[in-house]
Amino acid sequence: MRLSVHPLFFVFVILAFLSGMGGFVFALIFAVLMHESGHAIMAARYGIKTHRLRMLPFGAQIEIEANFLDDKKRAMILLAGPFANIIVALSFGLMLWLFPEFFLVWEVFIIANAVPAIINLLPIYPLDGGKLLYILFKNKKWVKIIQVVSTVFFGGLFIFGVVVFNPTLLLMSGMMIVMLNIEFKQSQLTSKFNKSFNRCGKITEIAVNDNMTIFEVYKLVDVKRYTKFVVIDSGKFFFESDVERWLIEYEMDAKVCNVLTGCFGSSENSCDKNTS
Repeated sequence: MRLSVHPLFFVFVILAFLSGMGGFVFALIFAVLMHESGHAIMAARYGIKTHRLRMLPFGAQIEIEANFLDDKKRAMILLAGPFANIIVALSFGLMLWLFPEFFLVWEVFIIANAVPAIINLLPIYPLDGGKLLYILFKNKKWVKIIQVVSTVFFGGLFIFGVVVFNPTLLLMSGMMIVMLNIEFKQSQLTSKFNKSFNRCGKITEIAVNDNMTIFEVYKLVDVKRYTKFVVIDSGKFFFESDVERWLIEYEMDAKVCNVLTGCFGSSENSCDKNTS
């Protein structure tokens, strides 16, 4: 897993230490790492890789291959983050009971984990609670409502930050507005399969090579019409519903010929071995 840091993260940390909140910020960064680790660990249980952990001014973001999991598994991955913070908060609560002489230290870590766990469950995008709503209401009308409500919420915080002249609130709400709109645009990629078209309706036929990976084929799916893929030379064919299923069952770099024949040899050229 690759670690990257947003430039504004350093600005946030420096401002926090200059304002005398360095200790709490340290505890908050620890809580954020625990939160994202919860997501990553649950994703790993489903065989999903975590590519990158990016530290942001007010949180973090992980990039995982969870786009093609079913809704239940995606929901479990989302809930794993707040759950991890709750477990950590309870652990520090135990430390508080065992070693009360370090009350101030344990209290800071308890607050730093408990508060983000609760906030992340709010039904506001891009918080985990908002993403759960997004999974539950895939209808375009409801998705648009979630996006608008979330933008208005953070827009209101931004305006309030201007009124009270709070740079921290301005930075946080501004970042959230940018993040939620970027993530909504990215999420459009994962909804290519959520169409009402079927094999009896309008179909787009696309020729593919059997050496292509299933993810390369996925990128060719027609967003507006049901897609039928015809394999060049072999005469075999499959539909976008098959691609959706393959993306869940196999690695994204699995080749079409291997998926169609069920042959997954150790060699990268296993497709060539099965051709006569």
